[in-house]
Amino acid sequence: MAGIIATNTTLDHSLIPHQLDQEGGLSGAPLREKATAFVGEIAAQSIIPVIASGGICDAESACEKFQAGAQLIQLYTGLVYRGPRLLQEITNKL
Repeated sequence: MAGIIATNTTLDHSLIPHQLDQEGGLSGAPLREKATAFVGEIAAQSIIPVIASGGICDAESACEKFQAGAQLIQLYTGLVYRGPRLLQEITNKL
């Protein structure tokens, strides 16, 4: 194993207002804080690289993942909604 990808989606819908909630896994912004905390927990115990995924929607959320201990980030939902501009924003911030 060369690395750990932490995290992906969550079934925890507690942050979604009831009138907007739907079934299935959540990704993107609702996952941000939970994903960052989990990255920190994994990175603190890991000797192999941690790749952060989940809730990365802007440069600030990408930086949070690196500060939590991630060596790399993986984009999904943020890239879908923000497009290639997100990549430029993150690289400019780093």
